[in-house]
Order: sequence, then structure tokens, then C-alpha cells
Amino acid sequence: MNYLFDPFRKYADFNGRARRSEFWSFAAMFVLVLLAANYVDAYDGNRIPVAAGMGVLELSASLLLLLPFLSAGARRLHDTNRSGWWMMLLYLPYLCWIAGRGNETAELVSLGGVFVGFVALMILLALPGDPMENRFGPNPRGL
Repeated sequence: MNYLFDPFRKYADFNGRARRSEFWSFAAMFVLVLLAANYVDAYDGNRIPVAAGMGVLELSASLLLLLPFLSAGARRLHDTNRSGWWMMLLYLPYLCWIAGRGNETAELVSLGGVFVGFVALMILLALPGDPMENRFGPNPRGL
């Protein structure tokens, strides 16, 4: 159960390494919380989008969990000896999509980028960590 709460304890710690179990258990909880918030926001049928098509509860939950998710993802990437900046594969194409709204071609291309970035990042996050110490610290399995 520590894996679920470690990202909260290290919510702004982008240093070190994280095991797959720590990241993926937190990611699963992140998705479940957002799905529950989405359900509650739309429960009465009068969903009022606040920003990015999200209701108040869903937007609040996603903002609350964003920093721990990014830091856990960065530490997970560090475990595979990659920079945490690879997490931006999720967000840069999305920002381009927002910037290109209204231009159908730009929206389509950037949505393709969001998909490719998401798949590539999921593959990087699923790779096994370095068994030995790397430039980001000792193997978390041995701690």
C-alpha cells in the first residue's frame, strides 16, 4: 500500500527513481479518481464544463493529482535511465492541439501527436528499470 501513497509523500520530488509498481499503482488510482469525479460531475445530467470540458470536481481532482503524477512519472523514467522531461510527450501535442483549434488540419495532426506521444510514453514507463545504480541514483528495489 505504500506504493499508492509514496507519490503523495514525494509530490514535488523529481529526483531519484521509482519502481514500476509505485508508478502504475498511482496511475491506476489517478484514473479511477478522475473517472469517479467525472461521474459525480455528470450525475444529475447538468454537467457544467468549467475548463477543458471538465466539471468542477474533475478539474479539481486532475489539478490536485497533476504534480504527484508528473513527479512519479519522472522518477519512473529515471529508473530506466531516461530524463523526466520525456513526460512532456503527453502534454506538448495536447498544447499544440489547443493552439490549433479552429484549424481542422492542425487539430487532426496534433491529435495524432497526442496518440503517438501517449503510446510512446506508456512504453517507456513500462520498461524495466536499470538493475544497477544509474545517474539518477541507486536501484529502488534494493532500498
